[in-house]
Parts: sequence; structure tokens; C-alpha cells
Amino acid sequence: MRAMAEDEAPASASGDDLEDILPPWEGDLLAEFQGLAGTVNPQRRGLQLEKLLERAFQRAHFRVVRNPAAAKPRQTDLMASSRDARYLIESKWESKPIDVATLGGLRERMERAGGPAIGVLISVSGVAKGFDVEVVSRKDKGLVVVFDETDIRQALADPNDLVRLLSLKYEQLVVHSNLHLGGLAAAKRTKQRRRPVGELPVTRMKLVGLDGEPLSAIPGAGFFTPMTFSLELPDIDWVPAGGVGVALDMPVPASDEAGVVKLLHELHAMGWTTGRSQWVIQQWGQSWHGVGAEEFVSALGDWKQREAAVEKPHHSESFVYFDVCDGGFYSITADLSCSPGRRAFPCNVSFQLSGVPLDASPLQHLYELFDVSRNGYFRPLPGKSVDRTMCVPRRVPLDVVGFVHQPGRRDDDEWVVGVVAKNPFAPIGALPEPSGWPFNSEESGLLVCSLRSHHQPKDAKDSYFLWSWEHARTTDASVVRVVADW
Repeated sequence: MRAMAEDEAPASASGDDLEDILPPWEGDLLAEFQGLAGTVNPQRRGLQLEKLLERAFQRAHFRVVRNPAAAKPRQTDLMASSRDARYLIESKWESKPIDVATLGGLRERMERAGGPAIGVLISVSGVAKGFDVEVVSRKDKGLVVVFDETDIRQALADPNDLVRLLSLKYEQLVVHSNLHLGGLAAAKRTKQRRRPVGELPVTRMKLVGLDGEPLSAIPGAGFFTPMTFSLELPDIDWVPAGGVGVALDMPVPASDEAGVVKLLHELHAMGWTTGRSQWVIQQWGQSWHGVGAEEFVSALGDWKQREAAVEKPHHSESFVYFDVCDGGFYSITADLSCSPGRRAFPCNVSFQLSGVPLDASPLQHLYELFDVSRNGYFRPLPGKSVDRTMCVPRRVPLDVVGFVHQPGRRDDDEWVVGVVAKNPFAPIGALPEPSGWPFNSEESGLLVCSLRSHHQPKDAKDSYFLWSWEHARTTDASVVRVVADW
């Protein structure tokens, strides 16, 4: 059970950041709520809040009754019911946090109402010290979940999220004996500590320089371009009768670098990080290409070294992380500030799958785990996920600057499975791009290529050339598989 620290402020937060992620056609209830903040008459303000909540629950497809008679002679603000549950709702907008007396009043109404009902206390001003202890320790008197200002703003911004919020708060209360409050959850995310790097999967691939020494990443020219390379692109377009896959986006509220690291660890816990991941970190004029989840986490922490390596330091850097998962692949994109706080700008996980999974509970678990504020929808792709160019029409030589090694079946057996080469089409005009080339020449000074024919390190070839390429797009990024041969 969690108890508030003595110096902890009442559990509320402004939630203004929600405005930045809302489409222009949504958030009308949130706008009305913000307009109520200047209302002087507390009685009128409370009544208007009830009406807003009534509309929010109705939009979430609950049957809603205002001032229900179930708890007579005590008056109750709202009763909302669905096929799965019934909620007795009391809303408060007072000048100070609500105390345990308010909790007792709601539980009395729940007892008078009879039958199984879950209490919902909605308090714009948060809750007083010790409130969580009373909620958790007296669950036998009635289950009560609490919405603070952060939760209210989230629910009004997207009423469809109410079901998820209610389910999350119920689970936290019943399973974990914890009073879930949106403001406290947001504050906790900002104080996350980075997990140990060693928990992530170790990649079987490694980058090697021309001198045979291993490299953590290979630098090259580049800009803020949402693109990375991959040695493989799973074929999710095999569905019979010309079917195509689906996409799913998950805007994760990772507030800083530690939040991004936590996301990777949770994906790994679900079996969705592998030893085949590839990534790029970009600053203005410079990019760093690497392989492996553990190596990516280490690289994120080395931002000061990257700042020192560029001629024109920038206030932020961006990354694209790519990996495969059950039924397809995904990308993670975000911007990170180049400052001690390492603030993360919108972080999004974008999945491409061969179809809608019969069991979507793992994806739903991710939504609940990260308290994602918007519902997810599977969207059919407009066409094939991966575009493939079978063979380059002319022989284009590659200037190799590094190799990608991978162990074979024996411990002492190692193979070159990829090469890192200078982009032969950069800078613009160096060589004409072939028709259908998947990105602009100035976007990356390097190509990380999959070798069509592997060889052992001791058998390095005198020349390599471009053979073909494949290209896929997630919502936020491009993933390119370039194939080379010798």
C-alpha cells in the first residue's frame, strides 16, 4: 500500500499538455471545463461539472442517470452503468482537497443503493493527506476509485478513454492495494530511474571497423530524418487473395530518456525486443547508426559525447528504433533534449502487423501499462507494407567503412552478414539515384546494407556493390533494407 509523503502536494495536475495532442475536432468538453475555472459561484461551477461528466460518460456509452433515487434520502450526483459494472459518482470542485468525510458520505450512499456498485469520487482539488490509506484499508466498506484533475482532463479530452481509466483504477485498488491518481502517476513517470542495461537482449550482431575492432555505433553525415536501416524486413503481405496488413499507433507518455528506456524494458518483458534491432540517433548534420537494444540504451546516455563531436551543437536529437515482433514489426520514434533533464518530446510506437490479432490482450496491456491517453485503432494499410526493388539496373560500387558480423553455429565461427558503406548518391550529384530510390540523398551519408552472400571476416572482398533494396513506412518512420553483393 502506498502512503503519501508528508511533503507531497495534493494529487492534482494541470494536464495542459493534453491540448497539444488533441485533434482539432475533439476536446470540446475539456474546453468547457477550462472555461469553468473562472466561475466565481462554486454551486454553479459544481453543477456545470456534473453536466460535463454526464456528457462524458454518455459519450463513453454508459447509461447515465442524474440525481438517482437509489440512495435516498441522500442525494447522489450521477449513476452510470454498463453491461459490466455500475458506478455511483460524486463530483467535487472545492477550494481545498477533499477529506475522508467525503469518502464516508459516498460509501453511505453506496450502501443505501444496494447491490454491487463501485464508487467514483471526482475531485478537481485532489485529496487530502491520509485519504489513500482510508480508501485502501477499508475496501470492505465499499470500493471507491478517485479521479483527480489530471484524470478529469484526460476523460473530458477523450471520453472513450473512461472505460480504460476506470479499469486501471479498479485493478490498482483491488490487485495492488493502491489508490491510482493521474497526477501522482504523471509525477512518478518524470522521476523514473533508468533500469540496468544488462536486462535487455544481447544482439548477435556487432559492428566492426575496417581495422577489425568492434564499434558501438558508426557515425556519418545526416539530418533529422525519421529513417533507419534494417538487415531484414519481415514479409507481412503474404495474406491470400491480395490482403494487406494493419497498423496500430501507441503514443506513449515517456517524459524523458528514462521513460524511453522503461518502454524498451516492458517491450522486452513481452518478448518484443530481439537481438535483431537496429537504430539511428540523429543531430543536425550527423547521424550514428547502431544495432541492438542494449547498445541503444547505452548510446542514449552518451549524448554529451555526441554534442562534442558535431560542429554545430543542437538543442535536441532524434532517434528511430526498429525491431520485429509477433506478426510483424514496429518502430519507436522520439526527440530528446540535449540537456541534463533529457526531456522526451512525443514518443510513438508504430506497429505494422499481418492482420488484426485474434488475441489483442498483449497490446491492450501495453496501453494500460503506460497509461496511454488515447484509444488505439487497427487501421488497414492502403497497400503492401514492404516495397521491393528486385535488382538495381546498373552496377553501383560501394565504399565500405565497416562491417556487420554475426556468429555462426560454432563458437569460433563468425560471418560478415552486412556492410556499412558511404552513400554513393550523397552529396547530391555524386551519382544519379536509381529510379524508386527510397530516400533523398542528403538524408543519410551512410548505408547499412545486408549482404546477399555472406563470407567470413578473413575473406573480405576487394569490392562490394549495390544489389537491391526494400522499403517500408510506419506512421512516423521509414525503414530501408539495402542489399549489397560482391
